[in-house]
Amino acid sequence: MVRKIIALDKAFLVEWTPNEVCDLLRSKSITADNLVQSNKLTTNKLIRDFFLLACRASLSSSQNDHKKADILSNYAKAIKQISNDYENLFGSIKMTEVVTESETKNEVMEDSVINNIDRMQARLFYLTTQFSVHPCTHLAGHIVELLTSLCKHPHIELLPAQRYIYSQSLNYWRSRLINSPKQENRQILH
Repeated sequence: MVRKIIALDKAFLVEWTPNEVCDLLRSKSITADNLVQSNKLTTNKLIRDFFLLACRASLSSSQNDHKKADILSNYAKAIKQISNDYENLFGSIKMTEVVTESETKNEVMEDSVINNIDRMQARLFYLTTQFSVHPCTHLAGHIVELLTSLCKHPHIELLPAQRYIYSQSLNYWRSRLINSPKQENRQILH
């Protein structure tokens, strides 16, 4: 399962396994203070998820997995300590203001990406509807281009069901485009 880990300045997508999370934390040099979230509830959820991942790693018989469990539980403890320190030092309101500023920037960027995917999906729906009314090669070509763009979109892995459907649909529409006779005269509507 792919999950997003939000750091102070960046968000990372990672396969939610002890190995992958530890590799990400190590390779990107992500420290515990960069993982403190904007509010206590979100921070506690992250702490809980790190502890659960550490438990999962500790169930393995491998010595390497036990080290990863220690790393993950140490991150969880450090995030909890830093969160409590921020709250004690600044009060919960100040802490939320400091961290929320950077997260708001990330959320605006993510919202624009989501809106982009939504617009592409709406356009796909419109084109397939138009094709059902006026089937032509020109529309099928646009549908293939749009499905290709959706399949290659950098954030489509967050939508695995849609990604699967789009890749299957892309195969269907490509075959439809190849097998359909070329129309020399396009209708004015297209």
